[in-house]
Amino acid sequence: MPALSKVCSFCGHVNTDGVLLKDEIETLESYVLAAKRISSAPFRFYLKKISWIFHLLFTLQLFFLAAISLNTVVWIGVIVFFVLFIVAVVGQLREKAKQDTLQYAVSGYDDCRKKIVRYYGNDTDVKRNITGMDEEIEKCKTKNRTGRIKNYLMSLLCIALVLCVTGTVIFNLSKQIAYQDPEYAVEALSQYLSEKQYDKALQIYPQVESHSPDRGDGAKMQIINALMDAGEYDTAVSFFRAHCIGKHGDFRYAEMIVNALLQSGERNLAADFSESCTDMRYKSDYERLIRLSTK
Repeated sequence: MPALSKVCSFCGHVNTDGVLLKDEIETLESYVLAAKRISSAPFRFYLKKISWIFHLLFTLQLFFLAAISLNTVVWIGVIVFFVLFIVAVVGQLREKAKQDTLQYAVSGYDDCRKKIVRYYGNDTDVKRNITGMDEEIEKCKTKNRTGRIKNYLMSLLCIALVLCVTGTVIFNLSKQIAYQDPEYAVEALSQYLSEKQYDKALQIYPQVESHSPDRGDGAKMQIINALMDAGEYDTAVSFFRAHCIGKHGDFRYAEMIVNALLQSGERNLAADFSESCTDMRYKSDYERLIRLSTK
């Protein structure tokens, strides 16, 4: 068929099926433009497509915090981000319904190309135009393949980094909330001491002291024994001055420190420590401590 005529120059047949070169070329070009647009989509396009992953995982993180804290605001946050997750998923389904994908553009291009070739395939100009558009489509396929992998990986990396930050914050908040449970704090204290995580043990000691029926006496003995056994003399003394001296039973804990130093052969350190304990609750206990360290 001639490119610009509906009448066959060989047999005189008139084309009546509505296949017009101008319309078909415009349709073909529209598929090429769609393929270019999709293959050149910016990073935020891919980030938006997988945003549902972030909403889902962050919802689970908030649910973890809400289950521990039983806080109404956190529960509202769980509901909000779950709704955002649903919206993101529905948005992706709608995008697929619109067939706004490279596969759709390429498939439409191929169908339209076959129709043009069937009616105008012998036309030199048509051949040249189709060849040029074929090259453009192949470039779009290559660009989309490499760009899609890179952008999806970058998007996943960004989501992973954000979730790591939010997960760390939520985990720390959940631990602080859990510390307010006396039973949990007592168990955690023993575990931290056995694992030699003394900073964490000292951090949760106030919770143990405020909730334990013995006013933290047992926990004090645990901490001082563990610190002295580990050779953490300065830490043990600091703990004694912060939580023991001047309080009920302070002589018992000071005596533990002095005896541990004497057994280690640190007689001078034992004497210096005893002399520094002038704030003992009873003066007689201070004098007993001096005698103990110098005998």
